[in-house]
Amino acid sequence: LLNHYRTLIHLRNEHEALRVGEWLLVEANSGRLYTFVRYTDNETILIIINLNRNGVTADDYSLELAEGPLTGAVTAVSLLGNPVQGDPEVNGSGGFTSYVPLAEIPAQSVHVIQLSSQ
Repeated sequence: LLNHYRTLIHLRNEHEALRVGEWLLVEANSGRLYTFVRYTDNETILIIINLNRNGVTADDYSLELAEGPLTGAVTAVSLLGNPVQGDPEVNGSGGFTSYVPLAEIPAQSVHVIQLSSQ
C-alpha cells in the first residue's frame, strides 16, 4: 500500500494536469467505473477507477466525453495500470465517443492514461 501511494504521489508531482488541472467527468456506460479527465493547456490525463469487486472487460464498457480539451490525433499512453489497447478518436468538440482504452479493468484498480496530441 505504501508503494502504491508513493507511485501516485510521484505521478502527481510529474504531471501538471494532476496537480492543478481542470476536471471533466467522462461518462462510462458501466456502473462499476468512475472516470474523469484532468487537463491543462499542456497535457490531458484520463483516470479510470473500478472500486467494484468485479472486473470489467472491453465488451462491458465504453467511455464518452461529449466536449473536451483534445485536438487532432491523440495517442494514449498508460502511466499506471494495464497497457492501453487503442487511441481515442477525437470528435469535433474535443472529446471522444465509444472509447475502450483497456481490454480489462481489474476489480479495485486505478488506471492513469496520458492523452497526447500528435
